[in-house]
This record gives sequence, structure tokens and C-alpha cells, in this order.
Amino acid sequence: MSLNIRKNYRERKLREAWQLYHDGKREEAFSKVRLLLKSTNKEVRLEALQVAGMAMYKLKRFDQAINYFQKACKLANARHDWFNLAMAYAKSKHVLEAEAAFNMINGASTKHSYQYAISQPQMLYQYFRVLRDSGFMREAFGRINELKAMYCALYKSEEDYLASKGMPGLSLMMREALPVLQSLAAERDMVSWLEDFGKRIKEPGSQVLKDYVTLLDV
Repeated sequence: MSLNIRKNYRERKLREAWQLYHDGKREEAFSKVRLLLKSTNKEVRLEALQVAGMAMYKLKRFDQAINYFQKACKLANARHDWFNLAMAYAKSKHVLEAEAAFNMINGASTKHSYQYAISQPQMLYQYFRVLRDSGFMREAFGRINELKAMYCALYKSEEDYLASKGMPGLSLMMREALPVLQSLAAERDMVSWLEDFGKRIKEPGSQVLKDYVTLLDV
């Protein structure tokens, strides 16, 4: 098989695998890339690992997903692979490993293209929700605090502006964060936390935060 034919074959298999993945056919997607997982081409092997990891993640086979994401991280040190690894660890309730993987994102490479890339604020948003749903409220609050710092640094709350910076809408973020704030309200002064937040961003965001004070049940 010539190099061009082999290259076209691998690219077609990867396209087909991603299409199957998005059609909800995760087992079939994994089968498409099974042979490519041993490819001598680094980029092909990396994308095959990403497909395999995501397929296993959606099938809730988190140990297998972790295995593929670990290999992807070792191969390319790309930020989205570290993010996926952190999510899989959090889903399987290995919080220390999840936090360690997520902390690798800042120093990871961004040069590797990933067709389903999301912004770092969106990574924080998705990750804290998984931590929350897995019962790790303190760790979730730590990531919410990182998002708070980002909102305050932007000093704006217009939804279109936030979206242009890759930020989740403030109302949406707070709605998802509320169970975390309520869970920790007995040990932390969440009213002061919200009031401080409100002082540091512009209207209408500050009013959104005032409204959440009444929902803390403290």
C-alpha cells in the first residue's frame, strides 16, 4: 500500500469513527480505531486514542477511558487530553488524580489541534459540575473560585461579551454553582463571597449575585 493510500485510509477511518461517535454509536466508533491505536504515525495514534477515550467515557467505562487518555497525555501533553483525563477520573470518583490531571492543563501544549476544543473557562465550568455531581464540593468550590476571578478580571457581565471570551453566562454558572455554595454554607461565609463578587463586576451581573444571596438557605 502506497504512503498516500495508507494516509487516506487512516484519515477516512478517523472521520468515520468520529461520525459514529457523534451518532451515538460508541462501540462502532471504538472498533473503527482499534487497529489505529498501534499506528506508528504519532498524530494518527493520538487521534485514535482520543476517539477510543471519548467512546469509553460515553459508555461509562471510565477505567478504560482513563487508560486511553493517559496514553494520549503521555504522547502529546495536549491540554484537552489532560482535561478529558481529569473528567474521567472525577466521574470514577478518583478526586486526587482528577485534580492532578486538571492542574496539568495550564502547562500543557496547545499546538495539537483538537476538533472539539473548548475554552479554558468552559473546561472549568464542565469540570466543577462533574466534581459537584460526584460529591466533591470543596474541590468544585475551588474551581468556581477560579471562574469568579475570571469574571472579575473581565469586569463585564454582558452575555454576548462573556461568550466571546469563552466564558459561560453568569446566570448559568451561578445556577449550577448554587448547590455547591449551599452545601458549604455552614462552614464558609457564602453571603460575603457573593457580596464581594457582586462588588467587583458591573450591572446586571451584580444584581444576579444579589438574588442568589436569598437562595443560600443560611
